[in-house]
Amino acid sequence: MDSDELKEAMAEAGKAFADGLAANEEAKRERVEACAMAELRNEALHATQEVLGRERRANRNRVVWAVANYCSQERKDVLDSLKNDKRMPRSINYLERYNALLGMDDRYEVLRRLDQTIAKAETILDEVDEIDVDAALSEAAAEFAGRVYRLNGITVVEAEDQVDDETGMPPKNPITKMAESDKEFDQAIEDAFLDAFGAISEAEEQQAVFVADQDERVERFIAQLEEAVLAAEKVAKEASYAGAKSVAGNTLIIPECPAFDDSVVLEAELDVDQVRELAVEVRKSFKTFKQVVQDNGLFAAFSSEGTFGACRGWRFGYWWDDFLYDMSEFEGDIPGRDPARDIPSDVEEDEGGDTLEKSIERMREFNKSRYTGMLDDEFDEHVDAFWYGFKKLMENVNGLYRMNASAFNQYCNEVAEAAKQAAQDMGASSMDAHQVEEFCKEVDKRAKKEA
Repeated sequence: MDSDELKEAMAEAGKAFADGLAANEEAKRERVEACAMAELRNEALHATQEVLGRERRANRNRVVWAVANYCSQERKDVLDSLKNDKRMPRSINYLERYNALLGMDDRYEVLRRLDQTIAKAETILDEVDEIDVDAALSEAAAEFAGRVYRLNGITVVEAEDQVDDETGMPPKNPITKMAESDKEFDQAIEDAFLDAFGAISEAEEQQAVFVADQDERVERFIAQLEEAVLAAEKVAKEASYAGAKSVAGNTLIIPECPAFDDSVVLEAELDVDQVRELAVEVRKSFKTFKQVVQDNGLFAAFSSEGTFGACRGWRFGYWWDDFLYDMSEFEGDIPGRDPARDIPSDVEEDEGGDTLEKSIERMREFNKSRYTGMLDDEFDEHVDAFWYGFKKLMENVNGLYRMNASAFNQYCNEVAEAAKQAAQDMGASSMDAHQVEEFCKEVDKRAKKEA
């Protein structure tokens, strides 16, 4: 083979190689495009299932939430009634009361409220022999279960009539099959979507014969997606209507729960007689404190570390007759605007706080100091002593007992969960928006009726 023949053979081989590469690239491009379209189809299907299933889940959740919220409110009301039950360990929200005192501008009202708070602590101590937690919580559990049972018998109303979006009339040939579960609902959507789209899309089939115009292939593909989504929506709407028709007339059946027969662990943390001794000393201190406030005014009522009367900022005003801007005087922060998290006092406690025994001992020492009247320049020590004793009394009254009410809480949780499950068993997943709205109204009606 001479040189010319060799050159010709090499040229033909190069051309064949180039043609092969081009063919491979075209086949590769077509495969990539087909895969992309298949992926988009799947994404469209899943998005359609998500959107159409959202309303179904929202309706179910509204029904369950209505029952759950009802149970939660009734439980709160029952627990609130226990706060003043003599058979339960009671506490005093003394910090909330203290913050309220900081916002008052009447010394006599402050003294009256303090007297009431100390009296409440004394009453709690006097009634400790009446504590019977098991009896109180057994009654409360029965009351809660009875309140939840009031929901029994709510009936699902008739489904809202379905109409065709285009004609405004009922559909001519609605399907009768309903989807009882979310899985069946999603499957019905998928079947309708794929039936409309075909096992393989027209756009994908075109890859076999290669439609030269890529824009044309995309347009055909998008049109098929739209048709498939509309078909899925139609089936979902009909399946939802069939489901709503099927649950109309269903009744909420609240199971009758067994009586609460568990016990609650209650342990004494402090010696009640010692707390009574502290209360006696605090009452003595309050007598002195009361005289100090009556003699020296409200600004003497709170510890020097308190926020009452703090003088920060200016008071501004307008003289509207001549439009002059008036910056007239200092004004302290509004007491109680920034809630106190503790009762301040200059009395330094031991690390970790004074024990009950130490508190009694210190209050006895404080009470030995006499207040000599309006000319007594050292009245601050009586104010600090009172607030120290007041805080220790509140802490010890609130800490008389340690209670483990987990059994009671578990019982209430089970009652509420049974009610929520009953709502689902009634057919909450199949109810339409109209049925859900009427159900929620009835729940709210029964809550208000018994309020």
